[in-house]
Amino acid sequence: MNLFGWFEKWLIEHGSSAVLRDHNALLKSEKESLAAEKATLKSENEILKSQLGTCHAQARDLQAQLEVFRQEIEKLNSIRVALKEQTQLQSRIQKLEMMNADLERQLRVKNIGF
Repeated sequence: MNLFGWFEKWLIEHGSSAVLRDHNALLKSEKESLAAEKATLKSENEILKSQLGTCHAQARDLQAQLEVFRQEIEKLNSIRVALKEQTQLQSRIQKLEMMNADLERQLRVKNIGF
């Protein structure tokens, strides 16, 4: 092989190894970056799982409170209906008392007239 052949061969090999070394360094850097990102995401995931568990617990508590409020509303609605019925009954009683008073006056008038 002539001198230029050896030199060309050395340039190709040296260039290839330099490129491989650069790629290897880039890949190593990328791997380290991805490992750091993975650790960050794993940490964030654990935090989010914890928060999700807390949210589920709060949702259960709120559901229980909602059920209590619904029962209280039903009781209040029953009381409201009862009060409305009581008011209507009181109104009827007043009308009957007035009618009774009118009848008593009419009877007195008729008794006085005889």
